[in-house]
Amino acid sequence: MSKQRAHRRAEREAAAAAATRAAESRRVAAVARRRRRGVVAARLRRALGRPAMTVDSAQRRARARRWAPIAAAVLIVNVVSWVLWPSWTAHVLTAVVSIAALPLVGIWVTDAARRGPGRYGPRL
Repeated sequence: MSKQRAHRRAEREAAAAAATRAAESRRVAAVARRRRRGVVAARLRRALGRPAMTVDSAQRRARARRWAPIAAAVLIVNVVSWVLWPSWTAHVLTAVVSIAALPLVGIWVTDAARRGPGRYGPRL
């Protein structure tokens, strides 16, 4: 009976060691992929003459998620104004007002979540 247990334990340990080796090789491959991607991106940046990004990619993605609905709303407002109003004055005025209001709307929308609820309930 103890020989069978020892044999089963040896099989379990061998399976665990194989799983550990496989996980390690996957991790090494992922690191190599990331390194290659960084090298390719650096070459592309050098070829295009663009500086390297210093902001963490997670922060960049979070900022994009916060600003995407705002940019979509501005785009929709501009498209609707172009369809409804035929005059070029209205087109230009809508574009100028939306571009001027974009930072204010961005602060109003994105800062509300960071500040938390107001004294008398949720902030608008």
